[in-house]
Amino acid sequence: MSAPPVVVFDCMTFLQATTSVTGPSAACLMLVEAGQLRLALSPAIMAEVRDVLSRPQIRRRNPDLDDAAVEAYLARLAELSPPVADVPRVITYPRDPKDEPYLDLAAHAKAAFLVSFDNDLLDLMAEGNADGVRIRALALRLEVVTPPELLRRWRERQSQSPEVPT
Repeated sequence: MSAPPVVVFDCMTFLQATTSVTGPSAACLMLVEAGQLRLALSPAIMAEVRDVLSRPQIRRRNPDLDDAAVEAYLARLAELSPPVADVPRVITYPRDPKDEPYLDLAAHAKAAFLVSFDNDLLDLMAEGNADGVRIRALALRLEVVTPPELLRRWRERQSQSPEVPT
């Protein structure tokens, strides 16, 4: 059996996984927990997740998301995937420089998927997108997909896998 695909989740995917436990982002994280996907993390991404989950407007909408819950969530993520300490900066993305750490990690980890609802990232997959062509040259197998698209692809992969005789 082949190794599970490597995935990088953007910050909003992590946020949505915490705030909607039955949503597609949470389902993607459950695939990581089940060993069906391998999550790649970096300290920069962990710091952004901590920052976003600590914002007052996020906390007001999600009262169960207190300091202890955020730290437990980050510890769970680090347990699933110890953060890669030295991710080289290889990708520049002038359209949204805040996305560069995700793209750098995806390139470094040889990720198959960067999972996001962010149009700045999703547009990289558009045919003829010059930034996308340049970035895919640095991250050869990378596809940027939404959480529902990742789930659809995973289900397709599962339906194409030969059954193991018992």
